[in-house]
Amino acid sequence: MDTIDLLWRNEIPGKRRGRPPKFSSDEVVDVAITVADRTGSSFSLRDVAAELGTPVMSLYSYVQSREQLLDLMSDDVRATMAHRPLTGGWREQLAILTDDNLALFTEHPWLADLESEREILGPGTLAKYEHELTVVEPLPLPDTEKDAVLTLLCDFARANARAMT
Repeated sequence: MDTIDLLWRNEIPGKRRGRPPKFSSDEVVDVAITVADRTGSSFSLRDVAAELGTPVMSLYSYVQSREQLLDLMSDDVRATMAHRPLTGGWREQLAILTDDNLALFTEHPWLADLESEREILGPGTLAKYEHELTVVEPLPLPDTEKDAVLTLLCDFARANARAMT
């Protein structure tokens, strides 16, 4: 199954052969997040399989690769990240966004080790981005500069999270 279908939970009927799956894709992603939170970004598929109590090769029934699993994990933690209410003026709101991103990277340190260019636009990533756009949208800047502001804030939070570990 390709990454976009997995991100958007598009199941293709009749695509899977053999025994019914022992786990759902969501269960595999949740366990992988737990393992990565505990061991860091150097976790392996073998670590995830051990936590699930299944052979490592069985994970390939759920994901094509570790990179694909990381895409799913990243989108999932962005979907479930806490957002504080955006109060005050635009400066205060940008500070809140930065603090929220720092909290996300602190809660999931492995996420700070991923390159932001790897982001695949799944539902969690898009929802996070839409939330953040509400702060910069009213600013009198071109769209590319609004996006650059959000990238700068996220990269600042990422760098701070890396420095804290």
